[in-house]
Amino acid sequence: MTCQVLRLAALALCALLAACGSGTPPPDNLPAAASKRIERDGYAYDVGPAPVWVETAQIPPQWDADAPGARDARWRTWLLDKQTDRRGAARTRYSDIAFEPVSAELVGEAGKYTIGFNPEYQRLTIHAVELRRDGAWSNRLDTGRITLARRESDFEDDMATGVVSALIVLDDVRAGDVVRMRYTIDGENPVLGGSDSEVATFAWSDPILERRLRVLFDRGADVFEWRSDKIAPAQVERASDRQDWKYVEKNIDGMHDEGGYPRWYSPYAQVRLAERRSWADVATWARSLYPEPQALPPDLEQRL
Repeated sequence: MTCQVLRLAALALCALLAACGSGTPPPDNLPAAASKRIERDGYAYDVGPAPVWVETAQIPPQWDADAPGARDARWRTWLLDKQTDRRGAARTRYSDIAFEPVSAELVGEAGKYTIGFNPEYQRLTIHAVELRRDGAWSNRLDTGRITLARRESDFEDDMATGVVSALIVLDDVRAGDVVRMRYTIDGENPVLGGSDSEVATFAWSDPILERRLRVLFDRGADVFEWRSDKIAPAQVERASDRQDWKYVEKNIDGMHDEGGYPRWYSPYAQVRLAERRSWADVATWARSLYPEPQALPPDLEQRL
């Protein structure tokens, strides 16, 4: 599974397996307040706790017997939780995903998870990699099994994104195991000038037990919301330093994607949130991308 980040060009994701053997270190067991920088292959990421503003979701011990996927699913997503802090100039995006390969044919896919980020302006922090088997959770965060690599698949088209892939590899994933990943990506492309948005999809090809979206805005922000009518309205809480927008959907059935849709249409229910911008704001942002013309050198002026 792949985490997608906002980009101006196509993401190029690279999957490289870490070397295995008796020299592989044991999983990292960090104290709650500890944090460390891991440098590898010319790139780096952090291992540490989640931001203090994050609200950690709980995963139930059993799949709801009345929920879609209780009997005939090949793959189930127990939790898909995205939380973003947009206060001030911040763009900190937290992800928490838990999934289960019900079919033995899919355990290989469950044992590899890719996170894409651009180290030029983003920082990746991995908080936890866990696996539940027979009702018991175990720590599977092993920095020796995480590789970082960059591959520009669109280089032939003179396009370079700068995206680096962090590939997390888990050994011994079995059918019926629940794998959980928690991580944060801090930073956003400065070219966008804060004019990005939060987009969340509330359905996928496989059943989802619980889907969450939470976005923090400044207290005085004028928030623009676009929401599919299939999604319940947000719960909005206001405090002295924030607006807290929350969406929660449960027991979501998988969808059959027939493809062939117009580019402007998505069959999946979505939410889009951002600070409202006027066309004047857009024009001001766009002008910053193009410097004012400078006077030509005198000798060139004479030749013209």
